[in-house]
Amino acid sequence: MNQFDSDNQSEKNTTYLFSNILEANRIRDKKKYPKVILINLDAFNRYYTNVPILIFKIRDQFGHIENEMYTSLHLILANLVDDRYNKDVDEEIVKFSKLLKSKTIEELKENFKGDEEYMSGIEKVEDLISDPNFAGAYDVEERRQEELEDFYDTGYRKGKEAGIAHGMEVGMEVATKKSKIEIAKKLLSMNMKEKDISHATGLSIKEIDKLTN
Repeated sequence: MNQFDSDNQSEKNTTYLFSNILEANRIRDKKKYPKVILINLDAFNRYYTNVPILIFKIRDQFGHIENEMYTSLHLILANLVDDRYNKDVDEEIVKFSKLLKSKTIEELKENFKGDEEYMSGIEKVEDLISDPNFAGAYDVEERRQEELEDFYDTGYRKGKEAGIAHGMEVGMEVATKKSKIEIAKKLLSMNMKEKDISHATGLSIKEIDKLTN
């Protein structure tokens, strides 16, 4: 789940996931990742759908599933808390979505009235809020988040490509040399700058030049 929406968020998450699958295949340890499920908590309904949960698999044009190892779930929070769309969804998923969507203590209390388990947690949050030490720490964190938000907005506007490169760094740390080359080829086809590809994958400019040629 991400605090900010971005066009390439799903691509970044998927790239990180597949880099782990590639690493498991490289060391021939299929037990490490016998099945991989990517869960995106979508707070922005980026697919503009009324469906509460979207399920992505690798399919052909006729709907045949090529590989059962990978599944991606998008939990559309706005639809999961909407009674018009969540009738067939497990109650615990709906409750968890309401927890994530609530913005105030009052809203939490209203959503979980009569639910002892959740109300116990809400009471603990109230206790923390009344603690001056915690409140001070929260103010510092809130300022930090505001700075991060400003940094994100400024950086994202300066270049989508740089954002993609930065978001891939973690995934590249575990990717094999072969997988880095394959990903670099893909990024070249997307017209990403060589220096950004080098920064994201760890490949040298010289190595990327060879791929370009």
